Parts: sequence; structure tokens; C-alpha cells
Amino acid sequence: MARAHNTQRDMAHVFKPEPGGALGGKENIIPRKIFRNTHDISRSILPTLPIRTATTKRQLAPEKEYTMISSKKHAADHDSVQTKSKKDTCDAFTLEHELMHSLRLERELMPAPDYFHTIQKNITEENRSIAVRYQIRCAYELQMSSAATFMSVAYLDRFLSAYPLDRRYMSMLCAVSLYVASKFEDTLDKQFDLSLLMEVCEFGDKARQTILHLEGKLLKTLDYRLCQPTSKSFLVFFFKNSGMFDDKTYYFALFMAQIFQTDCACLKYMPSLIGKLVGWISINTCNKVEWCHNQYLTSQVAELRSSDVAKYCIRDLQRSIEYEKKNEANDSEIILRFASNAYLNVADINTDSIHFDI
Repeated sequence: MARAHNTQRDMAHVFKPEPGGALGGKENIIPRKIFRNTHDISRSILPTLPIRTATTKRQLAPEKEYTMISSKKHAADHDSVQTKSKKDTCDAFTLEHELMHSLRLERELMPAPDYFHTIQKNITEENRSIAVRYQIRCAYELQMSSAATFMSVAYLDRFLSAYPLDRRYMSMLCAVSLYVASKFEDTLDKQFDLSLLMEVCEFGDKARQTILHLEGKLLKTLDYRLCQPTSKSFLVFFFKNSGMFDDKTYYFALFMAQIFQTDCACLKYMPSLIGKLVGWISINTCNKVEWCHNQYLTSQVAELRSSDVAKYCIRDLQRSIEYEKKNEANDSEIILRFASNAYLNVADINTDSIHFDI
């Protein structure tokens, strides 16, 4: 991506300042009141998704994210069968309703898969793929969590589904999506200020106000509905229900899901289906012996086998992975990221050894 110079002047006619100033900066973290007024958070239905504020921040390093899929601790009194049974029932109830809420929410916030032809006249599928790779590279340099990285790509697609944008402003939209996603999802100690964002994304100082104006435009276009399930979210659900907590299995699934994000074919499929498929492929590849006696996995595989959509999704997923490993192996940010020791070298698994059959 070329450096964006004089962007403020070029985009003055596109993104006008919003009345009352624009949201932006670490000191102006989006108020809690805004989220309470949105339609996609219901505390009575989904009490397990806190608003990301200073009092509710999640202290997890990126390398330890797989601990999110571990089961909750048992009650202190392990000798009391009644106490343990009561807690397990409560946990199952919470997880079930959280999943139901996420399934309903993904349908409401699903981006239009054909927005290249209906909304965006100057942006092609190739432009989108390049932008997503650029966005992921910047997210790595900014040390964002994987949850925020996946969410930033979802924000990008939702915005492009509703607002026509000139091709030359794609890099700035990527930066703003990262900025909003980090402020919503990441902990305060992981969030970055605007100066660091501009440095990593290679913007000049004159772009500062334009980024803040575009941030306000993005929030209004998304109707401030920022709590969005992604394929990574449903992958966590899948591992929770399956009982497979192997960290290498988790990172391998995350690796496949992130590769698929760069392919515009992913826009045709629900995030819940993608999360389930990459989770199943990862378990079948890394834990092929262990899953055979797992009742939950057996039922999920039977459901996938009966779905034609799942078979098409696996075909597109396999094509994306083969392209990434064969054509982008030398400079792929995703492969370089997951081939590090911190991610247990999951990218070293050959394409031929990946089990895609359902």
C-alpha cells in the first residue's frame, strides 16, 4: 500500500466533520452509555459479554488466548455432588443462550456478499483481499488480539456493504476499522493511541483529523452495533462444546480461519459455519484418534455431511489455504505469524496432511 499523504485535503469532500466533534483517541474511549443503547446487547439474554471498560477489562496475552476456551473452574467443594451439578447446569444454560444470541446476531449483521456489484463500483474483490492482508499485517504490528483482528475485518465488510467508497481510501478504512475494534475488544493496556496507528499504517500527520472523522462515519454506518460474532467467536463455542482444549488444535483452526478471511469467498458463508468447519478440520487433523468417541463431534459431523453449503465452504476454504501456502509462502504475514514458536509452528503442517473430508 502506498503511503497516504495529504489525505485530509483529498477526503474533505467525502468525510465531513460530524457535529460535536469526532470520537477518537485513547482518552476518548467510546462511552459505555452508547453500547447500552444499542440493539445487539441484551444483558438479560447475554450477561457473559461485558462492555470493555477499565473495570471489566480482560487480561489475556495473545499467546494465551487459547485459555478462553477452557471450561470454568469447578466449585470449591468438590465433594458436594449437588453443588457441582447445580453449577454445571447453570454453565450449560449460559453457554446455550450465548450461542443462540450469537446465531441470531450474525444473521442481522451479515455483510452483503455481493456488495462489489451493488454498492462498490470502484472496488473489486482483489482490492478487498489486498486490503484485508494489509489490515492483518498492521494488526500484528500493533499486537492486537485475534478477536479484535477478526472483528476489524467484519467492520470493514459491513461498512463497504452500506457506504460507497473510493478505492484510494481503502487503507484508511482498514486503519479506522482496526482502531475501533481495538477500543471495543482489547484491554486498555493493549490499546494503542492514534499516533502509533498512523505510524504503523504509514499515514502522514495531516491525516489525523480525517481518521477521526472517518471513525465517526464508521460508527454511524454500523449504527454503533460493535458487538459482532465472528468465525473466531464460533470457533471458541465449538471447542467449548467439544471439550477439545489442545492449544495446537486451537491455533491451527485460527490459522485456517484467518487465511479464509482474505478470500472474498468467505462472504458467502455464515461465520458460524466457518468456525465449525475450521474447528472440525483442525481436530480431525491434530487429534484424529481422540474425537471418535466424542458424542458432540459425532453429531456435528453428521450435520455437516448433510449440508451442501458446508461442502462448498470446505472447497473454497481448501482453495484459499492452498493458494496461501503455494503462492504467498515467502511473504505471507499469516504464515510468518503462525509459524513462530509462539504459535507452535502450526503453519508447518502440509496441505496434503489436512483432512477436509466430512
